[in-house]
Amino acid sequence: MSPEAHGGEGIEWSIVMDSTPSTPPPAESSPVSSVEPFPVSEAASSARHDEDVQVADDIEVALAAQIALVERRVAGGGDLLAAEREHARLAAEQVRRLHTSLRLGPLRQSLSRDRAKPQFLMLFEDLQGDAVVLKTYGRIRPGEAWTQRLWHQAGVRVVPVHAFGDDPVSWLLMRHLLVEPLSAGGEPAARTSVGERVALTAELAALLEPAHAVGATAVGAAAVGCTPAGAAAVTDVTPHQPPQVDEDLQVGEDLQVDGGRGVLEQLQTLHQAIGRHLGGAVRTLQHHGYSAPAFQDQLQRYLSGDALTLLHGDLVDGNVVRDAGDHGLVLLDTCGYVGPAEFDAARWAARTGGAAHARELLATWLSVEAGLDEHRAEVLLGLELLMEAGVRELVKAEQHRPWNYPDATTLNLLSAAGELLAKARRP
Repeated sequence: MSPEAHGGEGIEWSIVMDSTPSTPPPAESSPVSSVEPFPVSEAASSARHDEDVQVADDIEVALAAQIALVERRVAGGGDLLAAEREHARLAAEQVRRLHTSLRLGPLRQSLSRDRAKPQFLMLFEDLQGDAVVLKTYGRIRPGEAWTQRLWHQAGVRVVPVHAFGDDPVSWLLMRHLLVEPLSAGGEPAARTSVGERVALTAELAALLEPAHAVGATAVGAAAVGCTPAGAAAVTDVTPHQPPQVDEDLQVGEDLQVDGGRGVLEQLQTLHQAIGRHLGGAVRTLQHHGYSAPAFQDQLQRYLSGDALTLLHGDLVDGNVVRDAGDHGLVLLDTCGYVGPAEFDAARWAARTGGAAHARELLATWLSVEAGLDEHRAEVLLGLELLMEAGVRELVKAEQHRPWNYPDATTLNLLSAAGELLAKARRP
């Protein structure tokens, strides 16, 4: 994909040579056994040095801006977010290392926008002048790259990952895609009409159904350490490495369907991920004066089980986009949790539908993706609506905004969550 396709200017990566020709040997001299290389002019060497310094400066400015946002978020979030300060530092160090090891060119722009997360998403040029996206974390998170490469190999519409690694923290090098908003008017999905949200939910469920199927095959095979019948379509995934990288760069290997139990041990279960985050969200709710419905009994029972798959885990506007070319949906930022497929449906419905329309969106999803458990999906929706209420209050603290207790939206989310979780406790 050419840089012009992204609206940027192409840069020709070539060494500038001195224009003075070398002196030819005398006519009757002995054969020349070696040829001196053209000398590089001092002006050209100086220009390249200045360009390298400018690239490094641009990177440092982008890193500093993101770290400042993280610092502000940590200051508002207290102990719950304290570790993110160190994660941001480690992620920044990884960007500096990978810019050299992956032989990346100039930084075109930071794609993190105003998101105060301890991770970096940066648009670079590679040696050919094409645009690539480097994403770095401040911790180990192998599920994203593994899941996206497995899904891409199976034909699921997900951003392609060129290379990835987890040493010392996780990173991905991805294709740069031109994308457009989910809605024709450009509004966030949660602010579109109910009809538009229903149609979008059906479209997304159709995209995730084969993703969940191939994920279930991979997780099931890994759990028993063998390759089940019919799994050949996803067993030919081979490790990918950029055309030119430093030899000492540790590049990750793909998730193999017959990879054995060791694969599952490296992926985060849904119970581990959601249990930690939900606990923090509920503590924030209680600190702000709200009563939260009981939820602990539902965590282990409904976030795990026998029918597990690889989940996207973070379906929301921004992680689901449209390709600007064919306008089809594309998945970004996959978590790669191991859990029941109903969770992806519940998280999307809660985030996009809110207290008023979440059940309708969940019902739409269940009508498209076959084989999902309606009761499990409703309980998970209750947990996700509780999470949404807690996150709403947590964001207020992070951004140093007034709590405005009682907040009507928070109360509505808690009420809807309580109704669904109460159903789960009935005999």
